[in-house]
Amino acid sequence: MKKLNYLFSLIVLISFLGFISCGGDGGNDPTIAEQQLANIVGTWATTTSSDVKLNNNDAPGDWSNFSITFTQQKGVSVAGAPTSEVDIFAISSYETQGSSATSFTVVFNNDVNETATVNINGSNMTMSFTLDEGDKLGAKVLSVEGTWNFSLVKQ
Repeated sequence: MKKLNYLFSLIVLISFLGFISCGGDGGNDPTIAEQQLANIVGTWATTTSSDVKLNNNDAPGDWSNFSITFTQQKGVSVAGAPTSEVDIFAISSYETQGSSATSFTVVFNNDVNETATVNINGSNMTMSFTLDEGDKLGAKVLSVEGTWNFSLVKQ
C-alpha cells in the first residue's frame, strides 16, 4: 500500500510540474511597432472637403476626394489632393514611432523633420502636422504654412 501511495504521489507531482511548464512564453505578442503598422496600413480618405483643416479653418481647395494609402512595405501615396490650389505632399515612404499602438508619430521619407501625429480609433484616423513657410511634407517648395489636420475614414 505504501508503494501505491508513493507511486500515486509521484504521478500527481509529475503531472503538476507538466501543467506548470505549459504556460505561454509571451513571445507571440506583436510589438508596438507591429501593432502600429497593422493599424495604419490601408487607404484612408476624407468624406467631405471640410475634413481637412488649415489653422482650424477649412483648407484651401476641394479635399473631398483626398486619400492616403499606407502599405505593409512602408510605402505611402496620396490621391485626390487639390494640387492646383495647394501642394503639400511629396512623400513615398514612412516609419512609425511611439509607445502606443493607436497614437503615434509617422516619419515620412526617413526625415525626422517631416513628421505627422496620428491617432487611430477603429476606422477613424486623425493626422496632423505643421508646415513652416516654404515647407512641403516631403519637399521644401510650394506649400501653405500652418497646422494641417486631416479627419480620415478607413476604406
